[in-house]
Amino acid sequence: MATTKSFAEQVADIKNAPISKTAKKAELTKLGVTAYEIEVILSDASSAVPTRHFDITFGVEMETFNVNRTVMLERARVNRLPVEYQSYNHTDGQKVFKFVADGSIRNAQGEQDGGCIECVTPILKGQRGFHALEKACKTLNDAGARVNRTTGLHVHIGAAKLSTKAYVNVFINYQMMENVIDSFMAYSRRDNNAFYSKSIRQYHYERCNNQQDVCNIMGGNRYHKVNPCSYSRHNTIEFRQHQGSTDYTKIKAWVNFCAKLVVWSRYNRLTEPISSIDDIPFLDGGEKAYFNARKIQLA
Repeated sequence: MATTKSFAEQVADIKNAPISKTAKKAELTKLGVTAYEIEVILSDASSAVPTRHFDITFGVEMETFNVNRTVMLERARVNRLPVEYQSYNHTDGQKVFKFVADGSIRNAQGEQDGGCIECVTPILKGQRGFHALEKACKTLNDAGARVNRTTGLHVHIGAAKLSTKAYVNVFINYQMMENVIDSFMAYSRRDNNAFYSKSIRQYHYERCNNQQDVCNIMGGNRYHKVNPCSYSRHNTIEFRQHQGSTDYTKIKAWVNFCAKLVVWSRYNRLTEPISSIDDIPFLDGGEKAYFNARKIQLA
């Protein structure tokens, strides 16, 4: 008597079949799998989820100095960027790019002054979100914003729809790639060199079953390369490792990296460390070339 295969087994058979990606998509569609889920399922068999299928929310925090408030507001008006100077807060759902003081930032003289500002984007999504991010980068650069070793770039990826297993997978997968990720970061952001972005190598995530377990074993401390505390407050996973930047190309590449990692982690968990950028399973050839070039620049 023939045994009926489960849905998961049917999906796995199609994914691993020696047929073209187009044929796989057709077969998965017959099973009732959505177009987005098909891209996720096939992400480690070809390129990862393309930007045009970017279907999760993101937010970016850009730490800068040398920002004159009057000049910033004028450049924002010219570039039609909705901005607002606010007192320090963690309020979600705002429609403006908020500028708040950040006590960790120092200017070129090593001092904390009114020009040391963190630009926090609203919740963004898709191409419209990237367009708004590009406009924000242009506005910061037009206003003379600068970055240095005291500034960081923090990326939040929406995680409200992640299963508990997938959430834990993100931390395990990042840990398995940390040495490689270090290679295309500035020296000041590698290993434990940055106080506000510590390594996660030492933690045993295989013992974790949910978000709270991850937070607990990391001591409830958000100052790690991947922040275990942002989920309880924002329903996001925050990636804190990247050095400060107002360069849209660099920021978009890192946002895309973090998003693809989260999406790939929904179905996949690395079991041993990755030793090369070329071995990162969710990047396509162009993305691997980009990060290899960054590695050479930052060597």
